[in-house]
Amino acid sequence: MKKFLAACAILLCVGMTTRAQTFEWDVHFQTRFDNRENEKVPLAKSRTIFGSVLSPTIGVAWGEGSRFMAGVELMSEFGAEKLLNTPQPIAYYSYKDEHFGAYAGIFHRSNMIGSYANTIFSSSYTFYNQLLHGTLLQYKGKYGKLELGLDWDGKYEADTPNREAFRVFSAGRFEIPFFFAGYSFHMYHLASSGTGIKGVCDNIIAYPYVGVNFASALPLDKFYIQLGWQQSAQRDRKASSEFMLPNGGEVEFRIEKWGVGLLDIFYYGDNLLPLYGISGLYSCEPLYQAPYGILNHAEIYYTAVKRNGINLKFQLKFKTDGKHLGMEQVANLVINLNNKQFGQEITFGRKRDAVKSQTLN
Repeated sequence: MKKFLAACAILLCVGMTTRAQTFEWDVHFQTRFDNRENEKVPLAKSRTIFGSVLSPTIGVAWGEGSRFMAGVELMSEFGAEKLLNTPQPIAYYSYKDEHFGAYAGIFHRSNMIGSYANTIFSSSYTFYNQLLHGTLLQYKGKYGKLELGLDWDGKYEADTPNREAFRVFSAGRFEIPFFFAGYSFHMYHLASSGTGIKGVCDNIIAYPYVGVNFASALPLDKFYIQLGWQQSAQRDRKASSEFMLPNGGEVEFRIEKWGVGLLDIFYYGDNLLPLYGISGLYSCEPLYQAPYGILNHAEIYYTAVKRNGINLKFQLKFKTDGKHLGMEQVANLVINLNNKQFGQEITFGRKRDAVKSQTLN
């Protein structure tokens, strides 16, 4: 870690010696309390997630949208024997203009702009895995947005059980008045390890959806109905070369006013996790095994604060697999701060002045 920070400091110093550089900083902070009561739900564990994550970064910006940032992620799980988890480095290059964005390196998940199905990323997964290792490409236009990312989270090492693992993910959304359509996609690949694990596994899931948005015609902040289809293709090549193709339909409904909202997601279909139990293959809730063919997620929430880079949200969730009911209480505080919010801009070097034509003068 010391060598990493020293290398980042050298890169920052080099950047500051060039012309028209500005010093920048970002701070991402999250505290999450998530109490899950699933005593009567066989597929879900009762537990409490309670901890904080601090991710400060500093760097330089130059040109027409380029930035290099470096920092560290510090996570603490309250009540754990170890007060602080192993610090994780952050270092990335990013580019942004009016429509396009790009990231490369180790960067925070909060830079993502896509909306992903619960079958792809669960809230617990994103809390414990806040950093992405790879690349991210983005586009924003008048009628929608699109992103494509690669997260490389496993490296093959000889004589160890570590598996080579990576995921490709993408999401897009197109909107016109009263109507919208979109998709989320995820492909996760687990290869062999140096010792012990020789099978190769694939988990591919696509979720296309369409919906109707009534909020603009009513005195509501959000009011929509969304219909989607969960299509998966999975295989464990050690057991079979054939893909399993579980699928199912999903209906999502949301209504919100003054920060108070009601959300319901109803799934009907196959077991979407046929290879459940293989380490790390899934990053979604285990209830999508759907032993009785259905899954319903209902929640009441209140966004108490959403301004000045602060978001404080309370949620009461009810989840059922058709025969058993579990409950979840969540309080989530997220703070995103940066130098631009405070009007701070420190410039290093000199800006290059335009050359004036004596003839025109």
